[in-house]
Amino acid sequence: MNGPQDQQQASQGQAGKSALQHQQEAIKENFSSAPAASPVISCPKGALTEQQAQERFDKFKSREDIPWDYPQDCCYNRAHVMAKELEAEGVEVGKVWNYAPPPSTGNALCVQTPHDPSGYVEWSYHVAPTVPVMDSKGKISRMVIDPSITKCPITPDQWKAIQGEPRSELVSTSAAPYYRSESGRVAPTPTDNEVKGIFDLHRERRKELLSEWNASR
Repeated sequence: MNGPQDQQQASQGQAGKSALQHQQEAIKENFSSAPAASPVISCPKGALTEQQAQERFDKFKSREDIPWDYPQDCCYNRAHVMAKELEAEGVEVGKVWNYAPPPSTGNALCVQTPHDPSGYVEWSYHVAPTVPVMDSKGKISRMVIDPSITKCPITPDQWKAIQGEPRSELVSTSAAPYYRSESGRVAPTPTDNEVKGIFDLHRERRKELLSEWNASR
């Protein structure tokens, strides 16, 4: 039989154990036992996530008012419209220009396309808008939005490689130049009605080319 001292020690032990249990329960309530989750990385203002960039790309590609089936011309007008709309959303838009080398030192830019009977088109230059895109690790890179020759946003170097002339020159600018020559001369920006008229003109030219191709078969 335990004496009074033993009973007192047992009571103190139970009290200490009870206090410890309460402390452990409080810790469990405040800290989950689940594994730590990956930190959420917020996308900086003016940039897009990879998903958002693809969504913008697909949205432009589905636009019927933009003649994507006329790769022979129109890149400057398409780039202008896309850049303007992306800027209106608060995206930090730029443009990238690719200039073919002089004929004496290289070839014209060349891209395969089903919208020409030869299966390809050649250009002296090409332009498209660029946007900052953040990947899953939080790294931000400039990506080119060009539904006329790609299926998704790609890097400027990848975009250049598609055009088939490694000696071409890439030049990055702000979104402002509507047209920029290789020497840096900039043409005035047209009005919205003029931009629409250029698209209409290119659609008509597209119809004419289709008629010429069908007649030659």
